[in-house]
Amino acid sequence: MPLDKIHCSACDSSAVEAMVAVETFTYKHTNFEVEEFNYSVCKECGTEFVTPKQGKLNDQKIRDQHRIMDGLLSGRAIRGIRKKLGLTQHAAAQVFGGGANAFSKYEKCEVIQSVAMDRLLRVADSVPGVYEALYLISLKLLVAPNIQYKQTVSLCDYGECEVSDAKILPGNIIPYGVFSKKKEKQLKTSNKNLIGYG
Repeated sequence: MPLDKIHCSACDSSAVEAMVAVETFTYKHTNFEVEEFNYSVCKECGTEFVTPKQGKLNDQKIRDQHRIMDGLLSGRAIRGIRKKLGLTQHAAAQVFGGGANAFSKYEKCEVIQSVAMDRLLRVADSVPGVYEALYLISLKLLVAPNIQYKQTVSLCDYGECEVSDAKILPGNIIPYGVFSKKKEKQLKTSNKNLIGYG
């Protein structure tokens, strides 16, 4: 596929074609492959080079592989959890922290999430009650929640969490447009049970 406005770094020819190949890299003494490594080839002189745009794409793929090898969630996995919870990227940042553009950068593999953020996402995704507590904390509706486990399991992998003895601040309002309509409806109907109204 020809590249627009790209010239060969060696002969300045505009006859440049975008290519992909499998490249092998080493991270922490372990080899891994990037299946679609992007580069360019000059059809005039045969010089191979990587454009800035291709370099950015390659860096994202390499960075994503690094975090998978470190036992962290991939960009695709983070996006999957966010979608499952019915959150926009902005809303996810409000609930989990990390900055306004954090989830955009996580999912595009521009930034690797911290170990703490990774664990928080995993627990919120897999343990009932944890995400709802984080949501209320983000709205300043829940202060110092006491999370008790129905089962005592290492890292709460299988324990079901429930929120009790919560102190509630006035104004139990879900901000319109931050969460998906489906998620807003679910939260509105579940909040009374969650925070112990009545």
